[in-house]
Amino acid sequence: EAKSRMADAGYESKGSAPHASQDEWFFGGDGEPGHLGRVVLHTVPEGSEFVRDMKAFVEYVNSHPDAFQRYNDVKVEGAVLMSQSSQEDGRLLGYKGKKADVCKEIMREAIEWWTKRNGKGE
Repeated sequence: EAKSRMADAGYESKGSAPHASQDEWFFGGDGEPGHLGRVVLHTVPEGSEFVRDMKAFVEYVNSHPDAFQRYNDVKVEGAVLMSQSSQEDGRLLGYKGKKADVCKEIMREAIEWWTKRNGKGE
């Protein structure tokens, strides 16, 4: 039922994210693919650790300048790569692939940092 409501709202299901099986992606929005106005909406089951992990990632990157710089640099590199592809899927996959290893590394650091500060829970 939720997927059909998302489709009715103009969002296309893209299945599970490559980095987290509980994270399901929906693409949509008013803009053309690859342009401003488009969004990737993440949906996860209630109680999923994914929400905690993403919160840890954001707070870690915002409070650790080195992590912020690594994340920024790889996003810019991915955007440049994306701009060089003529295929919509190639742009997205190139961008996601370029930043995957750095994001996984920062995520490990963030979860370790978060757990030391807050324990396992939110």
